[in-house]
Amino acid sequence: MINANPYLERYLFEKLGAYYEINPFEAGCNLNNDEESTKRYLGTYFPRSYVESYHIYQNILNQLMLNSLTANQTIEILDIGSGTGGNLFGLLTVLNERIKNATINIHSIDGNPIALNYQIKMLTDFYSYCPQNGNNIYLNHYSKNFPNKNYIIPLIDRLNFNIGFDIIHSFKFANEFYNQDSILNHGTYLEMLRVGHQYLRPNGLMLIEDMTNVVGNSDFNAIIMSNECKYFFNNYEIDLVYILPKSCALWYNICTNSSCYSKIEYTISHRGIRRDISKVTFRLFVKNPLVQQLFNLIASQGINCYQISERNYCEGSTYRCGIDFPPSNVVADAFFL
Repeated sequence: MINANPYLERYLFEKLGAYYEINPFEAGCNLNNDEESTKRYLGTYFPRSYVESYHIYQNILNQLMLNSLTANQTIEILDIGSGTGGNLFGLLTVLNERIKNATINIHSIDGNPIALNYQIKMLTDFYSYCPQNGNNIYLNHYSKNFPNKNYIIPLIDRLNFNIGFDIIHSFKFANEFYNQDSILNHGTYLEMLRVGHQYLRPNGLMLIEDMTNVVGNSDFNAIIMSNECKYFFNNYEIDLVYILPKSCALWYNICTNSSCYSKIEYTISHRGIRRDISKVTFRLFVKNPLVQQLFNLIASQGINCYQISERNYCEGSTYRCGIDFPPSNVVADAFFL
């Protein structure tokens, strides 16, 4: 059981008027949320995104990654489809715990201006629910709507960023395109990876997280993500490199399975509900200069079998599905760096 940040929780429910009420439609599409829907989202789904992001970044931001981030004068972050910012504030909390006296510039893009306004207010009050650590955080927000996946790169290009980014991330963004039109938006993850290829700094990292559920009339989102990422890396010459899950990083180029399902499950407790279960999957990519050091770290563990979800494993690129016991005596978590 994971508890949400109690200070942030109090801020959400008491100062912003958030409240808990499940609405499955809003979980999958938030673009047109009004003021009331946004408050409901803040009390229901924001804590999930915050906890997911916080724990993912706690895992992946090891000393090697932190050293690469702090090598520049500023840490530049691009958040695509940021919403109210649960994932952004999870990341900022981890950075605030591990880095001091840094300048952090956030570039936050979302199509819902109400969500962005809440995000701005929460960032203004950030140090009322997180300890001060000498960091200076600045938010640049852009109210931009992506009608379909073909607009992702053109709209970002038109923002005329003259910098590269140390962190590019997107949480629960691509699934909205698939829920809207799974045929038209086939290839959304490829478009996201092209953004990373184009805008990520050397030594930067890109994180794509999403839900695992069935989207539209298509397949499980976790399977779509896996297949599109594998296709991208097998068919394009790019300087992005797979890092997590480790099984994909090691064997994507020899993997022949098209039904690989990965999942991480978090059980979260906050004042809205004592037991809230969130099921997600994610992929981590870096630019080439970091690769050798990270691969040395992975290879030094000598693991040939990784758990990718409950009862699902990848053993030397072979997908082992729905088994009660690991196929190997030595098994590692595919998502733990």
